[in-house]
Amino acid sequence: MLATSIAACATARSDAPVWGAVAQAAGAPALPPLRPYTADQQRRAAAELATLPADGVVRGLMMPDYLRMRDQTRELRGEK
Repeated sequence: MLATSIAACATARSDAPVWGAVAQAAGAPALPPLRPYTADQQRRAAAELATLPADGVVRGLMMPDYLRMRDQTRELRGEK
């Protein structure tokens, strides 16, 4: 019986993203909301980022990660 249980688990992907109502029904976390930024906030952030080195940790590593996560969230929400 244990072998059957283990074999059944192997047929489903455990890393597949499940979102929205299906996720909530399955007990999985829903996608976090994306904070909207005004055009002024975006301009100010761009000006601040421009003062940082392009190959530094913030611009070179953290901001690309943040952008990728926002893009992936939009895609999973069907917003892109």
